[in-house]
Amino acid sequence: MLMLGGAIAVCYAANWAIDTRAENISLNKENLNLTAKVSLQSALFQRLNTISVEAKNAKQNETGQSQVWRTINRTVFKTEDCAAKPVPRIYAERLHSLVATYNAGMLPHSGGSDATRTYPLASSDITYQQAVEWLEPLIVLIHEQNIDKQAIRQVDSLRLGTVEK
Repeated sequence: MLMLGGAIAVCYAANWAIDTRAENISLNKENLNLTAKVSLQSALFQRLNTISVEAKNAKQNETGQSQVWRTINRTVFKTEDCAAKPVPRIYAERLHSLVATYNAGMLPHSGGSDATRTYPLASSDITYQQAVEWLEPLIVLIHEQNIDKQAIRQVDSLRLGTVEK
């Protein structure tokens, strides 16, 4: 009887050891899978941060270039005869509409110092100099939106598993 009890105990211990080993192997595989997922997520997070920084730097560069162009425009218009001539009313009204839309926040802007700035136009008559000076902020806005779209495409390509630089 004692032998039978000992044999049962040995069988139970052997089954327990086999089950424990199988469970350990399964847990090790799961641990390796989770480690790989965390590594991949970490790499994706790093890339997303890089994309964000690149977009921010591109916007800052665009703003700096815009300031240079504004200075050049003002210098050039000091000597141009056409600078003081009025723009045809239909174009002046369209520019007023764009400015009003921008000031009302209908056009998204990226934040930063430009987010709180408004651009008033006093009268409905606009000179060519004013029109040209107004084109620059609108062009910058378009460039900033293109930068944002490119960053979104890069994030989507990462999410979908394709590579785009």
